[in-house]
Amino acid sequence: MTNNSAKQIHRDHFDQELKILLEQKTKSNLFTKEHHDNLIRDYIVANKKPMKLRTLHENRLLNTYDIIRLDGTKRLIKHDSQDRTRIFVHSAELFPILDKAHHELNHAGVRKIFDHLRTKYLNITMESITLYNRTCDFCNTKKQLKEMNTKQFSKWMIRIIDMNSIKIDNDYRYILQYHDIRTKFSIFKPLKMNTAEQIARKLWKIFGCFGAPQILAYYDGRQEFVENVKEKLKEFNDDLKIITGKKEPITNIESENEIKKLLISLCKNQKTDSWSKVIPELQFLMNTTVDDIDGSMTPFEHFFGYEPNFGLEFTLPENFKPEDLVEEKLEKFCQKYLNQSKSNKTTATTLNDSAILSDSSSARSTSSYDSYKESDNDSDDDDKSANENDDDRQQTIPKTTTTTISSVFCTCKTGCQTKKCKCFVSNTLCNQFCHQYRTCLNLVKKDG
Repeated sequence: MTNNSAKQIHRDHFDQELKILLEQKTKSNLFTKEHHDNLIRDYIVANKKPMKLRTLHENRLLNTYDIIRLDGTKRLIKHDSQDRTRIFVHSAELFPILDKAHHELNHAGVRKIFDHLRTKYLNITMESITLYNRTCDFCNTKKQLKEMNTKQFSKWMIRIIDMNSIKIDNDYRYILQYHDIRTKFSIFKPLKMNTAEQIARKLWKIFGCFGAPQILAYYDGRQEFVENVKEKLKEFNDDLKIITGKKEPITNIESENEIKKLLISLCKNQKTDSWSKVIPELQFLMNTTVDDIDGSMTPFEHFFGYEPNFGLEFTLPENFKPEDLVEEKLEKFCQKYLNQSKSNKTTATTLNDSAILSDSSSARSTSSYDSYKESDNDSDDDDKSANENDDDRQQTIPKTTTTTISSVFCTCKTGCQTKKCKCFVSNTLCNQFCHQYRTCLNLVKKDG
């Protein structure tokens, strides 16, 4: 499409919108061409009459306007207090005037165009300029940049924890901590060498799961090291663009010594000397510990938006064999026994309540499971007999198959080594639902 044809389409659109605007307004400073020509004719007629014969309307017309000839055309004008001569325009000549000013001012806004034209023209309104700008294709496609807030960017931090002072574990000497500044969610990976290439390889695998950040920073502000890591990351994808983060104070992040102490504690708990093997447990514990400052949500909940699961978190009957842990058999067991509480108006046991069943509850569940196994085997041997005896089997099922499970955890603020601690008294290890792990000495399993 040529410029002339595009401008003609723009003008037709503008004229149509302007016509609708003039029809809707009872009073307007804008004139149609017909009204403009009638004013000039009435002015000439009134000016030829003697003063005594002029009507009130004609006197008002002569006091409001003057007429001059510009380029061979009679024009209505008015002299203002600053002795400036300003011209009245009609609707037919409004588009070329606005179009010229709009492009001279590089697609300026309404106020700038209005101030530019008001020195020469008297009745060009801001409403008409707004109408022109609204019909300009370029102005419609031009996007206004919003105020940019760097806090809305995804910013992650990398930190290297030196483990040489503890032990070299299968050539692993360091730990990479990849930490989200906003949610405090951390990912830990063992490293054999503290090089930009090794860190880039680990980060690239993490990016495959969680995506790449927009800002990457180093714990102590070493921007040169971050630049080297970014160069190595470009070897995997040359289109990857990451901003190098500046050094800023990072609050509420565990020190290296705290992480090392926690690793040693986890190694003792797992009865292993390999700290690299307990890094997944370290990561889970760090991300499921309630924040000291926030106090309401864990980093895991902040990052994913829901609480973490940890497998099947209730005690199964003793004779529930490992080969029975398949979805089909577990569904049948839950449908026949665990959901009976709905009909008995008791609280149902869910599969993800972090709780411990009492011995009596376990015994009842065991007996229920024995009945379930017998009925399940009977149904596999003979479906017809199972259907006929279904009512009899239902009568033999205990009504107290399930009981409400109470969670066992403490809310101690000390080291959990006294009888005031519920977990210590019940010979139970504290977990992530209790309190801040740093203050707890009950994480390591007690001997005896």
